[in-house]
Amino acid sequence: MKIKRVLFVLAALLLGYVLYRWLSRPALSSRHSNLEIPIREVDLIDLRPAGQPAILLKKEPQGWIVSDGSWSTPARPEAVEDLLASVEQIPLYELVAHDPESWKRYGLDDEQALRLVVWAKEERIADFAIGLPEADSLHRCFLRVTGLPEVFAVPDLALSTIATEPQAYIQKRLADSAALRDLQQWAYVLPDTTYRFTRQQGGDWRLQDSLPVRGERVDRLLDALVRARGQYLDMARNYSDSSLYVLGEIQLGEPPELVITLARDRSLGERAFLIHSSQYPALWHRSDSGGLYGELMPPISYFLPSSKENQ
Repeated sequence: MKIKRVLFVLAALLLGYVLYRWLSRPALSSRHSNLEIPIREVDLIDLRPAGQPAILLKKEPQGWIVSDGSWSTPARPEAVEDLLASVEQIPLYELVAHDPESWKRYGLDDEQALRLVVWAKEERIADFAIGLPEADSLHRCFLRVTGLPEVFAVPDLALSTIATEPQAYIQKRLADSAALRDLQQWAYVLPDTTYRFTRQQGGDWRLQDSLPVRGERVDRLLDALVRARGQYLDMARNYSDSSLYVLGEIQLGEPPELVITLARDRSLGERAFLIHSSQYPALWHRSDSGGLYGELMPPISYFLPSSKENQ
């Protein structure tokens, strides 16, 4: 009898524990609070895609910088703003799991998740992992806060489209408009000749101080430096080896404040030209002869008036 009574008590305790866990579990359909980040205070974003190098976005006095630790270059401000807008307020719709064993199922283990760490004044203000979008009509993806076991369902509209490639954040320019403001002199420096263009008192350009040139074509070339959105070839690659042949430079200012290098890499084929800006030193652009290279490296006769204009 005593053994039966002990077993009955144990069974009752076990049933009570199971009922307690069942009744105290979070309601899966209830809305939880938002995950809110004060984005105006953010000065460092650390994106860590699974199996890829980290992407660091750092706010400097002159603007945002993107880096992977081995190179850095100015970031597109609109791309950073889009990222911050995506994570400013994240509704935590449902608590779907509360144990580490479930992380893999929701794409939240270290081999799958995108980890995002946000800093402000050297203080970590957010640290969470973003998992897989759910392949159903609910349009959800999953999130967990680093250091906590719980898994939340969140709307995937913003989080599932966060860019995890550095190219998405890179400012793919050769020069910004400030480099051309009040420009008085620029030069083509070729292997055997230097052509200097000087702005005159009335705004006209002269070649070698005396030859009149077609000012609208000078302006067109200088505008191309700002408009250029070249295809990036490689980050921080050393092109100083024997395969690189420098064809010329565009030097802005005297002494030069900005240098655009135009070159050909023999290892990439006859029509593969490379363009590099000293303002964006980690970025190389690639062009064929009829693309960006052709805009920036026309023959010098392109700038000279026609024979009819000289008559």
